[in-house]
Amino acid sequence: MIEQGGIDAGAHLNVLQVGGGTCNDTVFEFNTGLQGSQVASGGEWDQYYPNTAGGVITNVKRNYCTTITQLGANLAIGYVTHGGQTLNTNSVAHDNYYDLINGSGQFYTGSMTGWTLTNNLDLIVGSGGGGGPSLGGQGTYLTYGARTSSVLNAPSGIVNGDLLIAFLAVGATINPANATPPAGWSALPGSPTQAQDIGATFFVKYHVFYKIASGESGDYTFTTTGSTSTCGVVMRYTGVNTTTPFSPAPTANTGPGTDATALGLTTTVANAVVIFTEQDWGDNTNNTLPPTGTTPTFTERVDQPLIYIADGVMATPGATGNKTHTTNSAAGSAWGAYLIALNPA
Repeated sequence: MIEQGGIDAGAHLNVLQVGGGTCNDTVFEFNTGLQGSQVASGGEWDQYYPNTAGGVITNVKRNYCTTITQLGANLAIGYVTHGGQTLNTNSVAHDNYYDLINGSGQFYTGSMTGWTLTNNLDLIVGSGGGGGPSLGGQGTYLTYGARTSSVLNAPSGIVNGDLLIAFLAVGATINPANATPPAGWSALPGSPTQAQDIGATFFVKYHVFYKIASGESGDYTFTTTGSTSTCGVVMRYTGVNTTTPFSPAPTANTGPGTDATALGLTTTVANAVVIFTEQDWGDNTNNTLPPTGTTPTFTERVDQPLIYIADGVMATPGATGNKTHTTNSAAGSAWGAYLIALNPA
């Protein structure tokens, strides 16, 4: 089947839309479809939409289907339940394939109640759309200051399965011990980096920790020992593989000077999100720009004293090359930099 996306803005041309009332025993199996691009808002594939008129949909069988979607002005969407639809019961979706290179396949956040999902290749659960990982939000930045307990604000909207990444810089006049994360958090491979100024009178460790969200509540406290000063932030990403969130392994690099270079990596799947982050010294005004180039094209997320973060999507697998960023540091200051690839769900 071939379905043309919304020809006019707001047009919804769907292969199948079941909504309202009570519907039992819907079977949608062994279909291969090409989903056309959208104009503005419209052009979904198949969806089960019970809340249209307060309905209940039961016993849906959505199995053995291949959905290929194309990009247009907006993403074509091959999805199964619309946002907030929780009144599907006793329903199954298994052995479906979604082409995420040119579109998306997903269950919207909060809409999985009543569904059993097994063996769905490239199905994004709880992402609400998109062809891979995306930034879902970030907590309030903790400004640099003397402390041994660093409370990093939790981003809003966390749902189970989100990837949480904590970026924490720790400074001291002597080489500080590694920071201790809350229970359930792990250190990113290669973390922390360690840098010291040219006179070896001050040290900074740049930690990156992560966890897969599960029953989250409240902010996160990271502890240090001795006379330390810290700053940091927590980022939330959706649509990340919860078993293997990072692929390939992150890179870490350190050095002195006004340019920080994160060592390149090679992504192996479409729509990986690549994060560039560095610890610098905050000697100058925070008006720097993201690393240049199109592998990927970076969007700035954090530009603060000591911490810089940007990310971008690698739509096609391949080598990023090294990424160089002009820091806000003086020539004698050292830096630490990571390149991190998030593996799509």
